[in-house]
Order: sequence, then C-alpha cells, then structure tokens
Amino acid sequence: MDDNGKEFFVGWESKVISLHSDNIPSTWVLDEKLAELYHQHTAYEHHLRPRVAAAYGTFSCHELSDSSSKGIIKAFMHSAPKLLHVKKDEQDHTGPVPGGLLHYLLIQRPPGKYLNQEIFWSMDGQNRNTVRNAFKRAWLNCVSAGFKPAMSAIENLIWDAEKGNM
Repeated sequence: MDDNGKEFFVGWESKVISLHSDNIPSTWVLDEKLAELYHQHTAYEHHLRPRVAAAYGTFSCHELSDSSSKGIIKAFMHSAPKLLHVKKDEQDHTGPVPGGLLHYLLIQRPPGKYLNQEIFWSMDGQNRNTVRNAFKRAWLNCVSAGFKPAMSAIENLIWDAEKGNM
C-alpha cells in the first residue's frame, strides 16, 4: 500500500501459483504480502518522470508439495493486451547489465491503428469529435477505476474506428 491507501493485492494470501521453467512445473502458495507499490500519476508527474502505470506486490511463499521449501514471488500488474509468448534470455556484453536478465513479451495486437498528429488532423471534424468522445469515455473509465493513465502522447493511443473505441 502507498500513501494514498490503495491496495491492489487484497486477498492474495493463500493464492496458488503454478510455474513452469524448462518444462518443470512447480506450484507455490502465497503466504504473506511483504510489500506493495504502485505507480499512478498525473500528466504533469509523467512529464517530469515517465513511467508505465503498474502495481507491484512481493509475497513470501512455500512450495505446495513441500512446505519447508520457501521462496519470494514478485507479482507485477499492468494494463496490457493478451500475452501470447514470453522468452527469457541473458543480456550480452553490449547490454546495460551484461549477463543480466532480458525478457521478451509478445502481446496480442489490439484492434485499430495507432494515432498520430497527421492521422488525427487529416480526419474530418465529425470523426475527430468521435475520437475525442471515445478518448473521454476511456479516460473517465480509467479514472473512475482508480487509474491515472500515463504515457500521454497521441502516438500511444489506438483508435478502433470500426467499434468506436479507444
């Protein structure tokens, strides 16, 4: 929990997490929430220090089949489309942390197309207003759910003209 009193990992204690590494499954039970942090910020705060809105939780845990086997699980939540594939690799000598972890995430491409200044301003007035109204609905949905959207640039918006969704 942070200064605003929000909690994103309520009731996660006793949650069972199944993991697979190198085709070896293991199942873990979350015991105690050790820490929770989230990043949500205003457009001004984002301008000062750009970050993706996300919530992070750290839990002590034990292996389901052997309660003496203890560990720590870190959970990261952020808004993203469906995860299709993950690849774990190691940074080479040119990486910022040679030998450090490198993760690739393949996510499903959402419907629609990315907006930019040129595309938006090439639309007629009625279509621009439709986009504005869809953006307002999406923004208000996020804010009413307690999220402060980040990455405030038109190039980060995906417009689905067919469904009228942002």
